[in-house]
Amino acid sequence: MIELAGVSARGPAERGRPRVVLTKVSLEQRAGVLGIVGAPKDGTSLLLDLIDGTAPPASGRVVVLGGSPDAVRARLARVSLEAPLPDALRVDEVCDLAADLRGEPRRSAEEILGALGIGALARRRVRSLALEERRAVALAIAVGSKAEVLLIEEPLALLDPVAPRLVVDALRARAASACVIVTTASPRDATRLADRLGVLTSGIYSQLPPELAHMSLGPEGGASIRVVVAPTHGKSGAAALAGILGGDDAVARVETATYAAPSEAVSVVVSGRDLARLSRAVTHAIATARVDVELVEASTLSLDAIRAALAARAMSPPPGSLPPGPASLPPSALPGVLPPAGIPPLPGSMPPASLPPGSVPPGSMPPSGGAR
Repeated sequence: MIELAGVSARGPAERGRPRVVLTKVSLEQRAGVLGIVGAPKDGTSLLLDLIDGTAPPASGRVVVLGGSPDAVRARLARVSLEAPLPDALRVDEVCDLAADLRGEPRRSAEEILGALGIGALARRRVRSLALEERRAVALAIAVGSKAEVLLIEEPLALLDPVAPRLVVDALRARAASACVIVTTASPRDATRLADRLGVLTSGIYSQLPPELAHMSLGPEGGASIRVVVAPTHGKSGAAALAGILGGDDAVARVETATYAAPSEAVSVVVSGRDLARLSRAVTHAIATARVDVELVEASTLSLDAIRAALAARAMSPPPGSLPPGPASLPPSALPGVLPPAGIPPLPGSMPPASLPPGSVPPGSMPPSGGAR
């Protein structure tokens, strides 16, 4: 488990750049995938530095696997965007070194790398790898380890076009028994990977309800889902899928396109007002049409739009509360209404018990010049 309670921190000073800060961040994560949307300038990298112990908090508490980050560092795996690896070694030697540092038994490099389809890189020198290959190697080593906490920056960025799907499957499989935190500036990548979402904005952390990431800011609201039909079924499969979806009450619009899909596949974009009903319609249509699909993903808002929606929600009154107005004023402030002490008693009634014997409320005294 990872727990941060009221954590504030400051990143190192960099010339020409504002210092990155985190302010009173509190979060908990157990097994599963937590996707945090934000950029390094918002504090995403600094947050992972706090969790893996490479940066100390200025205040607050960081607990990882029941102890301090330094005490459990061998049980963590971290993959940064740059994916630094020792240039002088071969990839298989890096796999062995990583296992040794964690105290784990060595495994075949081909087996570790094969999970992401890069087994052919095992005998390559690290210095010969492109950045995309380095990142794939680092991800494969982290996912293939027995680490109980995985910290991944931009898990789907700078990868071969086929690799993202393998990374999603591998991280979700590991999340069954490990605590996984991914940071990304892409809301779409976060929603593909995570079962819980959060947003970092200039060092301030907020939980992100999944439905908010998928909501539409247009006048009609709603959501959309993109289905990528595999090349084996191509346009004919997409047409069959579109035909079934077009007759479903949950679907408001269906569009197809080839330019938005990779490797000669065809993309079908389905729109409707309710994401849950739309998801059921898509699942039913795929099963009925019996087409192979490469990807099913809900559309997401941009990061700026998500932040705007969170701000708007924070300013909205709680459900069931009354808007501010005359009804919220105290009785004494309402026009024509006397305060409780000034309400005359009914004829023949007794004065309040709290008044001294023989006294009467001011409101019951006759006006000056009245009957005697």
